[in-house]
Amino acid sequence: MFVRELLVSCVFLMSLAGVSHADEIDPEAHLEVRVQHRGEAVPAALVEVRTSEGRQRLIAHDGQGRFAISPYTAWTVRVQAGSCLAGEQTGLAGASGSAVAVELESIRESVVRIEVTNTEGKEIPHAMVDFAGGEHGCRPDGTQRVDARGMGAWTLGAGTYMVMIATPGEPPWEAELVVPSGSVQDVRAVIGSSRATSQARL
Repeated sequence: MFVRELLVSCVFLMSLAGVSHADEIDPEAHLEVRVQHRGEAVPAALVEVRTSEGRQRLIAHDGQGRFAISPYTAWTVRVQAGSCLAGEQTGLAGASGSAVAVELESIRESVVRIEVTNTEGKEIPHAMVDFAGGEHGCRPDGTQRVDARGMGAWTLGAGTYMVMIATPGEPPWEAELVVPSGSVQDVRAVIGSSRATSQARL
C-alpha cells in the first residue's frame, strides 16, 4: 500500500512539472547488484532481492547480478558467499531501477587461542602465526603475532586450517586445526616439538 501511494505521488509530481508518466518511467526497470569484499568482486555469491512483490534469487558468478524490478519499489538485497561472507543493503528503485554495491563483511563465530612456549614451558613472545586453508573470509589475512606473553586469540569461521608458527632460530611449527562452528579452542604450540595439543569447547 505504501509503495503504491509513493508511486502515485511521484507520478503526480511529474505531472506538475509537465513530464508524462510514459516518458519517465521505464516499464522494464532493473536492479543492478555488484558484490564485493574489500573492493574486489566476489564470485559465486548467492544474491536475494526482496520486494513487496516477492523475492528473486540468483548466483552472481562474476560478482554481478541483474533483477527485474518495478519502478519506485522498495527493495532489500541480501548476499551470502560461502560460510563467512555476508552483506545487506536496502533502497528504493527509481524510474528506471537502481544500482547498488554490496560490501560483504566477514562473519566468524569461533575463537582460537594460541599459547607459544619452548620445551621448558617458557613463553616465546612475538612469534609469527599464519593460518592457511578454509573458505575465503573465514581466516585472518596475512601474518599475525602473539603478544609479549606468547599469547594470541583470533576469530575464524568453521573449517579445517593449517596453523604455522615461526620463531627465530627454530624450525617452523605447524599443525592441522579443525575448528567447529561457534567453538572456543585453546592450542598450545611447543616450539622444538612437533606435537600439538588443543582443546575445543562448544
